[in-house]
Amino acid sequence: MVSDCFPSRSNPYLCTFVEDLSRRLGRIVNLYVLTLKRKGDPRVELNESVNIFRVTHIENPFYTFLDLPAFVSAIVKLANQLTVDIIHAQFAYPAGFYATLTKRIAKKPVVITVHRYDVVNLKEDRGAPGIPIIKQCVVYALKNADAILAVSEAIKKDALNLGADPRKTFVVYNAVDEGIFNPQNDKNKVRKELGIKQDEKIIFTLGHLIPRKGIQYLLYALPIIINTYENVKLIIGGDGPEKGRLMRICKTLGLEDKVIFTGRITRDKLPLYYAASNLFVLPSLHEGHCVALLEAMATGLPIVATRVGGNIESVLDGYNGFLVPPKNPEALAKAILKILLDDNLELEFRNNSYKLYSSCFSSNIQIQKTIQIYNNIIKKYDK
Repeated sequence: MVSDCFPSRSNPYLCTFVEDLSRRLGRIVNLYVLTLKRKGDPRVELNESVNIFRVTHIENPFYTFLDLPAFVSAIVKLANQLTVDIIHAQFAYPAGFYATLTKRIAKKPVVITVHRYDVVNLKEDRGAPGIPIIKQCVVYALKNADAILAVSEAIKKDALNLGADPRKTFVVYNAVDEGIFNPQNDKNKVRKELGIKQDEKIIFTLGHLIPRKGIQYLLYALPIIINTYENVKLIIGGDGPEKGRLMRICKTLGLEDKVIFTGRITRDKLPLYYAASNLFVLPSLHEGHCVALLEAMATGLPIVATRVGGNIESVLDGYNGFLVPPKNPEALAKAILKILLDDNLELEFRNNSYKLYSSCFSSNIQIQKTIQIYNNIIKKYDK
């Protein structure tokens, strides 16, 4: 597996979903990860069942191009030394571009998973297709890959619009480790630590605090909620450049005693936050296929999410939660209140979230899809 985005010593929270996927795949196949070596990282390490190799990262605004020679050389070298059958890149750019450049030399098939920013032109998070030269690299990667795995139907459409071959493009959803995220986790530990009473209901949201996540609209919805149901707390998990502004909005609205900013939550603590909560809210303006949403569903939480991207493939309106328009505090508040005010509905949505995750998005289903695609490609190469 090739990915420039992977947890490091300096940033253990960087693309943890790629690390999680490599662990789950590594339990079934022999898997090696090639990524960038940042400050303090060893060149080679063993993480559970996964061998990780790192290429020195050149700190520079144009690092993706400056890293290219070393990264491409390392892909070819490792692919041959380790008798690799297939190269799987995470993101069409830069990893997918690097991997497809090696196809003729390494003589190995290439699979690319596209997530969102690599095929969606969103200016605020520097979507790759928004920069002409990078868009050319993305298109090259998509057209030269043996298979494209999109994390949602919405992202598949974006990949096809950029030139991906529909015969080689498949939806393989994100998934989570059900051994960690499940309905059996302790529901009281986090409440005790944060001083939240048992009769108070918890609204939980989690994500990188950037404008695209739409957290400000959830804050604007909270006074409307409190006006009807006061016995509630909002927990905002995660960190990012928007945190200061969100805290100022919170203060302006007089919500300091109702909102808890946790900062980044460690992997061992995160399941306990979901377990303590009554519902999960995802007020994003755009999404690929949000891992946090899947973690909430695997834990068995009702969901309120915006009607965007992969959200509409995970949340069935009126079945395991509600879908609302983006940038609409009133609609958010109305949907959240329906769940807060009806214990029977909350229980129904809890059960349905878990059922829907288990039947459509479970790790086993997605891993088996991936391995089947691997096998089909390898058979073609062996002919």
